[in-house]
Amino acid sequence: MAEFATDEQVQEEVIKCYHMIIEVLKEYCELHPDYYSLVALWIIGTYCHDSFSTFPFLFINAMRGSGKTRLLKLIAAMSKDADIQANISEAVLFRTAKGRTIVLDEFEHIGSKEKGTLRELLNAAYKKGLKVKRMKRHKTIMGEEQVVEEFDLYTPICMANIWGMDEVLGDRCVTMTLEKSSDKRITKKLEDFDNYTTIQDIKRTLYTIQCSLCSVVTKKNLTSDWNVYVNNNYTTTHTTLTTLTALTTLTPQQDAIFKEIDEVGIDGRHLEIFFPIFILSNLISNETFCNTLRIAKGMVDDRKSDEHLESRDVMLYNLIAEAPIEWYDSFVSVHDITAKFREFVHEEVNEENWLNTKWVGRALRRLILILDKRRINKGIEVRLNIPKAKEKSMIFMKEEVAK
Repeated sequence: MAEFATDEQVQEEVIKCYHMIIEVLKEYCELHPDYYSLVALWIIGTYCHDSFSTFPFLFINAMRGSGKTRLLKLIAAMSKDADIQANISEAVLFRTAKGRTIVLDEFEHIGSKEKGTLRELLNAAYKKGLKVKRMKRHKTIMGEEQVVEEFDLYTPICMANIWGMDEVLGDRCVTMTLEKSSDKRITKKLEDFDNYTTIQDIKRTLYTIQCSLCSVVTKKNLTSDWNVYVNNNYTTTHTTLTTLTALTTLTPQQDAIFKEIDEVGIDGRHLEIFFPIFILSNLISNETFCNTLRIAKGMVDDRKSDEHLESRDVMLYNLIAEAPIEWYDSFVSVHDITAKFREFVHEEVNEENWLNTKWVGRALRRLILILDKRRINKGIEVRLNIPKAKEKSMIFMKEEVAK
């Protein structure tokens, strides 16, 4: 396709590639139905990612034998200038990031102390404008001198591992969980991506229309107009027009799109991460756009729920770690533990309260804090693993200090 192709022609080619990518993914991988669309949009985004101010990382969390390496190979085969690396150093990351797609397999222990510098660089690589500077020796007629060398970190990154992601880095990811497939049509299929003509057609098309696609996305990149929508719809009564940026009238189409995004209820970094995916999905069809909004809301709600649950678990660890002396090597009523926990978190008692004996009993089992238990007339009593609670409480305390 020629570079002077119309926006409509470019959009038609993007739609074709989107459906072809999904076809390839379904041929070789068994994913959650929602994931095919997200992966396809992310792959297309690697060809125009510089048109956005942020672009999400893609994180695949999967057990051994679930096909994560195959999925990564497919993503690398169809993304812009991508290859798979089993490991990466800080120097390789910032020297090779610009203009490429980085795909990292077996990306374990990213939360370790030794990976601190790499983690900091990755934390910055999802947002445009954040750079890393290094000193470099430069020869001149006067001898050697140190000069500043600047590297742009902003690049699409896809990662996969078994054990999960560091919390801060995870906030920058669209996270997908991959399960083992029982479909023999997929598990018995050998990889032959280099000779798969559909993959070659996808890459050839996306490379050919890349400049035109960036132009289309830039025109339809609604980031600035989104901020206008926010100003127009969330202006407080205490703010006068003289202190506002001049209010701009949006087109009916823009206003309708923004209203749908707004009603999903995503904000902060979650909105920042998903916004490029929303824009790309809107290029495909209204149905794809609506489905993407639904998927994003579900993922964000699940993440917030997990964070809330985790924070409750940490508080329970802290309570048991500070247990009174009479709880040591003794059976303690779950009812009494619940009452203490309610005081600990300052939670009022009501009929619909989440904090009850059933929740505490399940949490103690889930956190493996029960050494023994017995049933008496007044309910369940447990013997607590207080040393473990102290150990876990200390770990979370150190992580909080590190942040």
